[in-house]
Amino acid sequence: MGRKYFSSPKNHIIKADLLGDLTDILPAQQFDMVTCFETIEHITSENDFLNKINRLLKPGGILLISSPNEEIIPCLQNPFYPGGKNPHHHRHYTPKELKELLSSTGFTVIDQYTQCPNNMVRGENGFVIVYVCTNMSKEIIKPMNSVEKAIEKLNVVQMRKLFPFLENKASSSIEITSLDRRIDEILNSYHLLITANTLLENQQFKESLDILLTIDKSLCPESYLFLGIIYQAQGTLFRAIEMYSKILDNSNRVSSIISTLAEEQLVNIINKLQ
Repeated sequence: MGRKYFSSPKNHIIKADLLGDLTDILPAQQFDMVTCFETIEHITSENDFLNKINRLLKPGGILLISSPNEEIIPCLQNPFYPGGKNPHHHRHYTPKELKELLSSTGFTVIDQYTQCPNNMVRGENGFVIVYVCTNMSKEIIKPMNSVEKAIEKLNVVQMRKLFPFLENKASSSIEITSLDRRIDEILNSYHLLITANTLLENQQFKESLDILLTIDKSLCPESYLFLGIIYQAQGTLFRAIEMYSKILDNSNRVSSIISTLAEEQLVNIINKLQ
């Protein structure tokens, strides 16, 4: 299989027993990186196997390892196999279990990724866990920032929608139900905004205003701009100033085009009032 799909003068393909002594055929402490994708779940002597990989790496070497996530796809209740178990898998790991196994064999996890199901994002709540490890002591993995957390959660939402059997597991792990509901609310807010904008373009100010006033501004701050335009057209300039100012207060959440329009209109009104 390796020769069929990865044939190249740069590749040296070796057939070996992973449970045997790998240093008999591979030099110890000579490799910068070892990849171990979708393998650890097949092996019964996982501690011995990881210790052997560690001996192959140079000090400070990197191990990239992946495994099915037990919290999402339980080994004994695998929905993709009749009877609930992949006959080739010995076990699956929760993120905590895989980290503990790696730690016990001399590895430190320095970054984490997950597959949900086709996108690979930072995190560990998808179908497959992917850990970047080193065999030397380093600082613990850096925390995920808010953007990375949001990306992971949105991908888990998509994963749950594609695979309904994940409903309970995903919901219990990251409160996905409330997140899913909030996403629907956001989408509905922007649909209302589009309707309001169409009415505004047709100079149906009252109808547009009625819709804009129902939109949750915390979900759709862009609606402040359209409120400002209506108030400005009606001559309610101080209300318009208030709306444009709110757009500028939310400039980190809206596009630069929206912010620029609000700023331009605000300057125009202030110039008229002077």
